[in-house]
Amino acid sequence: MDGLDAIMDEYAVLRARLDDPAVHRDWRRARRLRRALEALEPYRAETGRLRALHDDLRDARGFAAADPAWTSEAGRLGREVAAREARLARALAARDPCDPCDVIVRLDGGEGAERHVRALADHYRRYARDAGWHVEDLACAPPPHGAIMAITAGETGPGAWAGLKRDNGLHAVRTSSTPASREPGSVRTGGGDPAPGGTGADPGGGPDRAVGPDGETVVRVTVRPELRPRAAVRPQDIRIDLLCTRQPDGPGDLLFTHLPTGVSCRGVDSQHRRAREHAMRVLLAELWAAEAGPDHLSVRYLRHADHPVAHHTFV
Repeated sequence: MDGLDAIMDEYAVLRARLDDPAVHRDWRRARRLRRALEALEPYRAETGRLRALHDDLRDARGFAAADPAWTSEAGRLGREVAAREARLARALAARDPCDPCDVIVRLDGGEGAERHVRALADHYRRYARDAGWHVEDLACAPPPHGAIMAITAGETGPGAWAGLKRDNGLHAVRTSSTPASREPGSVRTGGGDPAPGGTGADPGGGPDRAVGPDGETVVRVTVRPELRPRAAVRPQDIRIDLLCTRQPDGPGDLLFTHLPTGVSCRGVDSQHRRAREHAMRVLLAELWAAEAGPDHLSVRYLRHADHPVAHHTFV
C-alpha cells in the first residue's frame, strides 16, 4: 500500500500547489502543474479502485472464515488485486515525471552549418505549431552555428518534454544544396529510447562541423526540461561576461557561467534585460539536468547517443 499512498500524496501536493494563488503569477509553472495533475489522474483513479478492491478482499476473507462459500470470491478478488497491482507497478516504473514539462531546445552545429541549423530549427517550429505549442526564440541573433528556443505546451495534454525528449543527440541534416540520396522528410533511427552508454551533453559551444557518410551535416540537439535545480542558485555563484560583438548597435551578448559547476550558456537580445532572462532560463535547465541523479527516470533521455538519432532531408 505504500506505493498507493505515494501516488495519493503526490496528487494532493499538486492540488495544493494549484490552489495557491501565488503559483498563478508564473503562468508557465501553473500550466506545468495542471498538466502534471492531468497526467497523474489515471494513476490516482486506479489507486482508488485498488483501495476499494483491498477493502472488498478483506471483507471476503472475513466472510470466508465463517462461510466457506465465500472462499472462491476471496480467491477471485485476490487474483484481481495482484494483477492490477502488477500493471500499476509496471506503469509507474515507466512513468517519466518530467513528461508534463516545457523544454529548452538548443541546436549546435559547426563552421558552415548555419543553413542546416536554420532548417532544423524551422522543422521544430513547424512540429510545435502543429502540436498547438508556443515557440519562443531565446536569442534574437543566435550564436554562430546555433539556435536556442523555448517550447511551451498548452493547458492540457502532454508536455513538450514527452514529445521531444528522444531528440537529444546528433541529427544528420541534408538540405537542398546537398546531393540527395533520401526523400524529403525526417526519419528517426534511434528507436524508442536512446542507446545506453551515450555521452553526456556538453553545455558549451557547438562541435566542429561533422559530416556523415552520405554528406549530411551533423547538428547536435540538446533538449532539457524547463525546471529549476533543487539547490539554490546564488547570484554570487554566477559570472556574467559581456561579449564584444564589434557592432555599435548590435544585440547584447551575455555569457553566464555557474562557477561551482562550470556550466555556461549565452543570452543574446537587443535588450540586456531580456538577454539576462533568457540566459538564466537556459542555465537553470542545464543545472537541473546536471543535478539529476542516475536514478531519475529522465536521465536516460538527457544523454547524447554516439550515433545520429534521426536523419532529416529539407528542400
